[in-house]
Amino acid sequence: MITINLGGAWQMHAAEDKSSIPATVPGCVYTDLLAEGKIADPLYRLNEHEVQWVAQKDWIYRRSFDVDQDLIGQDRVILRCEGLDTLATLKVNGRQVGQADNMFRTWEYEVGHLLNAGSNEIEIRFDSSVNGSLRKMDEDPIPHVWWDLPDAKGRAWVRKEQCQFGWDWGPMLVTAGVWRPIELIGFESARLRDLAIRQDHATDPGRVRLGVELELERHTGKRCDAIVELKRNGQKIAKAEVSGKGKRLHAELLVEKPELWWPAGMGGQPLYDLEAVLLDSFGEPLDRVTKRIGLRTLRLGRHADEWGESFQFEANGIPFFAKGANWIPADVFLTRVPDEQMSDLLQSAVDANMNMIRVWGGGIYEDDRFFDLCDELGLCVWQDFMFACSPYPTHDRHFLENVQREAEDNLRRLRHHASLALWCGNNELEWLNIADEPGDGKMSWQQYKPLFDKILPKLCAKHCPETDYWPCSPHKPLGKREDVQAEHCGDNHVWGVWHHGEDFAWFRETQPRFISEFGFQSFPEPKTIRPCLSETEGDLNLTSVAMDQRQRSSAGTGQILHDLARWFRMPSTFDHSLWLTQLVQAWCVQVGVEHWRRSMPRTMGAIYWQLNDCWPGASWSSIDYLGRWKALHYVCKRIFAPLMVTAVEDEKMQHAELHLTSDLGEKTAGTLHWDIARLDGRTVTTGSRRVRVGPRTSQHVHTLDLQAAKDGHNLNELILWQRFEVDGQTVSSHTLPLARPKQIPLRDPNITTAIKAYKDGRFKLTLKAKSTALWAWVNHETADLRCSDNFLHLRPGHPATLTATPKQKLSADAFREGLTVQSLFDTY
Repeated sequence: MITINLGGAWQMHAAEDKSSIPATVPGCVYTDLLAEGKIADPLYRLNEHEVQWVAQKDWIYRRSFDVDQDLIGQDRVILRCEGLDTLATLKVNGRQVGQADNMFRTWEYEVGHLLNAGSNEIEIRFDSSVNGSLRKMDEDPIPHVWWDLPDAKGRAWVRKEQCQFGWDWGPMLVTAGVWRPIELIGFESARLRDLAIRQDHATDPGRVRLGVELELERHTGKRCDAIVELKRNGQKIAKAEVSGKGKRLHAELLVEKPELWWPAGMGGQPLYDLEAVLLDSFGEPLDRVTKRIGLRTLRLGRHADEWGESFQFEANGIPFFAKGANWIPADVFLTRVPDEQMSDLLQSAVDANMNMIRVWGGGIYEDDRFFDLCDELGLCVWQDFMFACSPYPTHDRHFLENVQREAEDNLRRLRHHASLALWCGNNELEWLNIADEPGDGKMSWQQYKPLFDKILPKLCAKHCPETDYWPCSPHKPLGKREDVQAEHCGDNHVWGVWHHGEDFAWFRETQPRFISEFGFQSFPEPKTIRPCLSETEGDLNLTSVAMDQRQRSSAGTGQILHDLARWFRMPSTFDHSLWLTQLVQAWCVQVGVEHWRRSMPRTMGAIYWQLNDCWPGASWSSIDYLGRWKALHYVCKRIFAPLMVTAVEDEKMQHAELHLTSDLGEKTAGTLHWDIARLDGRTVTTGSRRVRVGPRTSQHVHTLDLQAAKDGHNLNELILWQRFEVDGQTVSSHTLPLARPKQIPLRDPNITTAIKAYKDGRFKLTLKAKSTALWAWVNHETADLRCSDNFLHLRPGHPATLTATPKQKLSADAFREGLTVQSLFDTY
């Protein structure tokens, strides 16, 4: 087999303008125009409006390439395009070879008869997806989605990244271009089209049987042989040889003493390499494919129970509480996400004790590198098909055929990954976009069911039977399907706080079986947002024109300020406004997650919206666009910890229940300590008790009478401090102010910081406060820090130690000079 990569340097121009500029493939029209200085940065101030013309034009990409006689002499030569965005017409040496209309599919074209030995030319014309969608709406209107953006009207007609048309956390920047690899492939006799791996863990206890099916594309009827081999760390584990003349070859492998793959926190993530080599009748290699797999079962457990029907993920037969976040595309321009950024985002999820990522249906099917990382890290992937928040034209035969091919391509590409936990048909259609009759942004059940109840589950059963299918998030399999807020079964999107103005404590009134979306917005920190603004234009205000440009939620900044005023005092500066939005967000999510983890096994998952950002703006993310952890992400590290101690106060502060929650696989014994202390640190009352908690359970271990314990003090002057110790080491701690933070008469904590430099570039910080400091955080004026802990509560007389790792190497003096330590008191 001969392969020629056609990526790299191209030329591109608008269809009506013959003046070309250099382009890069993979890439997109925006990144190419930016690189040549033809447009201003769309992420700066109001520039997004100034570059909308880009998406309304047609663009032509072109390059020359050389081939030799060896390639032309192959039995077949294929032009393979793994990502064409989106309405594309392809020509080779001036002759059309095909068209494409789906950025999620892999497109292949026979081009051997068009190639010359020596120089050749390829041209790809990309017609405007915006104009194309509007034309389709004129020809065959479908109910309009819930946005007011004029050019988002027809997005459901176009099979491309839906959030490019604008979402409530991101801009409208509709791309075009070659966004994934493009290459020529020449082969003799046959090639491997596909490799399906089935795992059998039940037939032989303690062993795993692998069924491997090789799908061949043949050019001749000659016999082909294949060698299938499984290796672990380079050592051969099992091997099979098969032969035949058909389009499929089947091999069986038996794995003795298998090392099982587990989600993060439950065990290790051993991975095996399975290689299939296709040979001709003379034993010469024709093609080879390698897949990296983990040996495991990973299923959605749905069982009748006292509350209705469970919704829980089970790894190797063991149920676990899913802790994680929703994932959106990591940049508005997909090819601007380097491996290091992808790795850091996913590693950050695991560092915050997550075990699941939901890839949301309005983005993309992520690259293999995303899933490879999830395999390595133990991050289970809930994978939506790419449909979100809109009626889709399921009455159109070509549309259905197109999305069926899309589903098949991605099922085949991703099914071998150990991290793949669920296929979900769509995001929120059953909640927002279904009615008895179409119209007003809704499609009928009759239009909905053929795709999401028939086509997609059938394809999943055929191509990926070891992973369960779920039609929609949220979805109710029992009772009335339309009652998506019911809590007896299925998954829920719990948006009462953000969209309906409920107080954070409202979360404690809910007990869904699984929460696949909930959250609260915040802004990025000053270092992230300030470069997008102009101080001279008056941008440094939460409600300035430029800041409103970065707020896409209908509830928006007003909702943030509404809840900020409920819980905190109003901030004194623009920068403190940004920081304080992060404290509100973190407090909100903490209340929900703590409650739902206490509710297991009734509730068995909390996946908040959202992990990451695609630009610097207001969003529900816990990590901002530049990879900086917000307060929420540090808090998640604590509330997703394997062992979690919490306190739940009643509405009138009469008592507090102390709870211990464990995700560990074994019983845990330790000592729970609690203190109620004044703001100056002096203890009012104290206590402790020995506690045992069972594996993967949560239990109420003590009730504290707050009225008796306050000893004449006002509750707003008291803090409840808890810690759980195992073998003398604190494994979880919790702080509960006995009044809303705005009611607490905080004094200047006078935080002091002792710094010790390590040879590896890290710094040890020891923080001390003379008065209680709530949400104390360290930052650096010029460098990015990743801390072992941050946004923590400091009690006088109890120093806190953390480790800070600068992204760039700093001397001790430079680190000390730029270090800042602030707390809630500083925002007043």
